[in-house]
Amino acid sequence: MKIAIIGMGVAGVSVLSAMTKHPIFQKHEIILFDKPQTFGTGLPYQPDSSIILLNQTADTMSMEQNDRLDFVRWVEKHKGYHHCEKEHLPRPWYGEYVREKLEKAIAILKPEVREEYVTDISLQKDGTF
Repeated sequence: MKIAIIGMGVAGVSVLSAMTKHPIFQKHEIILFDKPQTFGTGLPYQPDSSIILLNQTADTMSMEQNDRLDFVRWVEKHKGYHHCEKEHLPRPWYGEYVREKLEKAIAILKPEVREEYVTDISLQKDGTF
């Protein structure tokens, strides 16, 4: 089966990351689509000014469903910033965190990556999209 994920911002990366927890997905062909400039971060979390902060505290930003402090621990490890659970951290840091999640998921699932902007999906006569 072919599986396409269109848009590799937080939602797309979350889906791909969740798929790594289910070995059945390693047997499928997965194709990822997004524009090169937003691939792996989405528009809000791409590298820009570190003075632009997240609008939620760090303890609410985990991409791990069963580990609400995953992002907090990532910040501690990669940025050396501790006791930040209730702080609004720089948005680009979250983009780096999301990008790392994407890279780990790609290493496990080995999807095809297409840095293309998808604007339309249509069913072809042969049953493909």
